[in-house]
Amino acid sequence: MTQPPPDTFLCLGNPGARYSLTRHNIGFLFGKHILNAFPSTPLHYHKSLLAFLSIVTVEKREVRIVFPDTYMNNSGETAKRVMNEFSIDNKSLAVVYDDVDLPFETHRIRMRGGTAGHKGLSSIVHYSDTDEIIRVRLGIGKPEVGEIKSFVLQNFLDDELTCIHNIWGTQWQALFSTLATLGGEEAMNKFNGGNR
Repeated sequence: MTQPPPDTFLCLGNPGARYSLTRHNIGFLFGKHILNAFPSTPLHYHKSLLAFLSIVTVEKREVRIVFPDTYMNNSGETAKRVMNEFSIDNKSLAVVYDDVDLPFETHRIRMRGGTAGHKGLSSIVHYSDTDEIIRVRLGIGKPEVGEIKSFVLQNFLDDELTCIHNIWGTQWQALFSTLATLGGEEAMNKFNGGNR
């Protein structure tokens, strides 16, 4: 039986202006790009969810875009509250986050699996008690030297931001539209072939 498409996208990042353009916040950049590309409701803060939320319409389907207001390591708290508030299960949730194991400007969709040490995803898996969660992995690459922890908290370079806004972002629109309307299997078949 084919799994229905997710109706909630949890875009991961750290709140606050100081983190807005860091590599760790590419999930937030993805979500904001989607809000600008598709008809959407104003972004509102929901204290009960510890998150900002907007509803996007894609091919007559309404999809929640959620930005946790917790720090990355506590993203599971928002995930749990969202799932309880809207009576959805883990299969209705797609998590969008940065991945140092993928080169910059590449993406990969997975339906389940490990967390590869990603603190935000680990928190969500812990709170939801399952690893069967759709994940949209956005590659940010890794440094040749130095610690990964400091690398992910550095701002994107100007040419990387240009790529995100003018090239990669267009691919995000197609990826989001396919995943939100046709589901994970279809999106994997379409978008994982050219990415690692």
